[in-house]
Amino acid sequence: MGKTKTQENNDELSLMRKKIKHRKTRRRNMWIAVGIAAAAAAALTAIILATRTYSSYQMLSSVEREDESGSGYVSYKNGYIRYSKSGMEYINAGGNKEWNVSLNMEQPVYRCKGDKVVFADIKGNQVAVFDETGQLGVIQTGYSVLQADASKTGAFAVLLQDERDSFIKLYDTDGSVIYSVKTAIDGDGTPIDIAINDTGSRLAYSYVKAGSDGIESGIRFYDFDNTKEESKKPAGEIVTTGEGLTGDICFFGNDTVAAVSERHVRFYGFGNEPEQTGEFSVAEDVNTQIVKAFNSDDRLGIVMHTEGARIPDRIMVFNSAGSKTGETDLPESYDKYHFAGDNVVMTSGNRFALMKNSGRFITEQTNDTPVLALMSNGGSDYYLIDDNYIRKVRLK
Repeated sequence: MGKTKTQENNDELSLMRKKIKHRKTRRRNMWIAVGIAAAAAAALTAIILATRTYSSYQMLSSVEREDESGSGYVSYKNGYIRYSKSGMEYINAGGNKEWNVSLNMEQPVYRCKGDKVVFADIKGNQVAVFDETGQLGVIQTGYSVLQADASKTGAFAVLLQDERDSFIKLYDTDGSVIYSVKTAIDGDGTPIDIAINDTGSRLAYSYVKAGSDGIESGIRFYDFDNTKEESKKPAGEIVTTGEGLTGDICFFGNDTVAAVSERHVRFYGFGNEPEQTGEFSVAEDVNTQIVKAFNSDDRLGIVMHTEGARIPDRIMVFNSAGSKTGETDLPESYDKYHFAGDNVVMTSGNRFALMKNSGRFITEQTNDTPVLALMSNGGSDYYLIDDNYIRKVRLK
């Protein structure tokens, strides 16, 4: 007995459904294969980038330097800020001048936080803060300027000193004083370095003074969010007598302070009161000391030197939580260090090098002329500045 019309229609419908299901399966398998291939390609690219090294560079452009002798350079937003005794100017990532500000500073030094850069005239009386739009504020003071630090809001702290006292003042961009701390050199000691958090509401400073058992070094912490400004009482104090001078300090975010002495790196959480959250100590070897410290918004780097050793220097990188992310020996010493994204940039004489924050070197090169600065222009592109030229180069 043959099939009825209804049965034939059902068979055709079933066959059509099978074809559609097969087509969907093939399409799904194709997209799975494409996804696997893309993931494999991405993983391969990541491996190549993670292990890539460079042995030379390609010149992309070159312009003759027209700045005055003694000019310095700050890596800034894939461009740079050039500064000198007569002022500052910002060159953007494309090599175009964004702004130029005339200021008279005999000994300008800088600190960066986020997109804010503060310049202070050491032993002078002028401090100015900038961002990518230009100068945000400037102050003139009757005291001698010793140090300054920037917040991400544009407010900036300044360490000032006269013959008997030191003052740490936080200024708004309009020049008004937000808060002020006075320390007596005879009683409180001499401040060495200052740091403020991202919002400028918290302050820490390292100091040194004569104690009953010799030289005493320490850190004082202030919290102006949770204490009355007029009381000016520290929220906490850490004394490190007999452990070497605590010099460099910096804030990470709003609540973490890193402090570097000759033999220690310590991290402090700044809650209701400061407490130590991490520590690295140099091994008990009198020939080894921490000789350099440098930082970005989220990294701290130190260089240790061992007198008389075959390989005298070693570099370590810590993240803002106080965990060590990289460590390696330096076969040769360098004069200058700074962070550029995931890299540490090192320069000295005709030499420059780049090291990942993980401690892996990606290039070590010797230039024909002394390298004044090497600054990231994004990716593998850099500004290479020597005595005569500003060159945009690509590592290869």
